[in-house]
Amino acid sequence: MTMSPHAGMSQEQSAHLADGVSDIVATESRATTQQKRVVQVAKDGDRDFIATYFPFTLPDNLHPALEEDLVVLWLVHAILGWAAGPLWIPSAIAKVDTGDDYQTEAIINWLIHTIPLVANAIAYVPIVGWAIFVLNCVQYFYLYPVATFSQVTYHATGGGGGKRKRKKSALKDLPGMPSFAQANVPAAGHAY
Repeated sequence: MTMSPHAGMSQEQSAHLADGVSDIVATESRATTQQKRVVQVAKDGDRDFIATYFPFTLPDNLHPALEEDLVVLWLVHAILGWAAGPLWIPSAIAKVDTGDDYQTEAIINWLIHTIPLVANAIAYVPIVGWAIFVLNCVQYFYLYPVATFSQVTYHATGGGGGKRKRKKSALKDLPGMPSFAQANVPAAGHAY
């Protein structure tokens, strides 16, 4: 004779137990799906073609060396980007070490964004030529630098964001030390 698991319980206790078991099963099920999502997010760290070569905005966590000289880098890239700019501009001007993996992406980026410039030869043709010229200007002067700076940020930081520690002032680290802006400096006409 087998005993039912609920043999010594009232119906209310049995229902409460069943609810508890279903809550545990639901929690386990949610935890399993959350673990699956975490694994999928980790695998999605690889960028697709559009995110690599045609990003529409600069990354939020742009490498600090690029952020400091962004205007100069952008201008040099606009003027000399056709001369294999992604290969040398970030390292020559911003002194960013990108690693070996960056070179392949930089060459592909350079080819994708400079080969269409040949089509500018038909810019004198009304409507079609003008449209091609405008599209080439947008992709060369905006999409090309954005792709280069995004790739540099990605590779310089090991696939993550541009989180490089900046040097801190020794005075700021000491508790209770006033900064120069907070110091009470006497006016020029006052004497002690």
